Amino acid sequence: MNSETQFHVSVMDARLKKVKKQRDQFREERNSLIKDIKELRKYKQMYQVLAEHIKFKAEANPSEWRYISLVHFIDDLEDDVND
Repeated sequence: MNSETQFHVSVMDARLKKVKKQRDQFREERNSLIKDIKELRKYKQMYQVLAEHIKFKAEANPSEWRYISLVHFIDDLEDDVND
């Protein structure tokens, strides 16, 4: 191999290393995001169960201001998410 060819090979090797490093970083980020989504889905389900329970308690106890206040708070949270 002549020196020019060796130079081109070394440049390509450096680029390849850089691209592989980026690929590995993207994989780590993707895996982290997948893990976060899984956790958020679990919390979403827990939130929905809790919200339904509070709304049921508010319907069963219409004179209890604490449940009504919590229902309004839940409605505000859901409105903020939907906006």
